[in-house]
Amino acid sequence: MKAAFVLALFGALALPLNGPRPLLAQDKPPPSSEESKPVSAVKDLVANFYQNWKQGKAVLNHELFLNADVTVVGISPDHRPSRSTVVWQKKAGELLKEWEAKPPKHLRLDAVEVDVLGTLAVARVTHMGSGIKVRGVFTLYAEAETWRIVALVLETRFNW
Repeated sequence: MKAAFVLALFGALALPLNGPRPLLAQDKPPPSSEESKPVSAVKDLVANFYQNWKQGKAVLNHELFLNADVTVVGISPDHRPSRSTVVWQKKAGELLKEWEAKPPKHLRLDAVEVDVLGTLAVARVTHMGSGIKVRGVFTLYAEAETWRIVALVLETRFNW
């Protein structure tokens, strides 16, 4: 009788004591090595991109892009009263030549977060260079298990 009363009172909330329970986020199994291969590959590509840039070998990054015409967009604050931001666009080939000619003095990759959706991936990065904080978004596409950058957006934040 007590069990009937408890079920009548809390029937909507009752869970079987010995049966299966709902799967919680912390109960999910870790991703298999098959699932983490694309994430590792994208993280390696991003790390190589920054390593080449830091070492003054930005031209080596040409092979990481789908082609030299991929657009790189930069967004930065303009501290003049007339404008709030500056947005520029350059082709990857052109920008990599500029970076090759003038490599950064200090460059530190702080974080990389990767989301993979089949043959597409997004890598969100933060890095620091010469007192400037930068957030970036790499959009990548996989061809025959080789990842290529198809778009890059960099947003600078001055560290005053």
